[in-house]
Amino acid sequence: IEAVVNNSGRLPYPIAMGARNGRILPVILVLEDPGVTILAGKTMTLVPAVPGSGAAKASWLIRVEKPLNLAIKSITMNAWTDKKEISLGGTK
Repeated sequence: IEAVVNNSGRLPYPIAMGARNGRILPVILVLEDPGVTILAGKTMTLVPAVPGSGAAKASWLIRVEKPLNLAIKSITMNAWTDKKEISLGGTK
């Protein structure tokens, strides 16, 4: 699975001063489903920087035993949060 964090603004996240002093927390991507076995990557993945008008990627290798809906949530203290759900494991 690959998740992309987009920054539609012109300024990077974090801006230079926040990156320099380390006070701005990175974007945290969280996989939300107990039925997933993560083979590569971590349940909580840090995205330290997202360029202005750009994107940053995070990826996981997972295994599922049965069809399920997997939620990927982005968390940050200084910008918007978001949550997307994807269906894994075939058709219904």
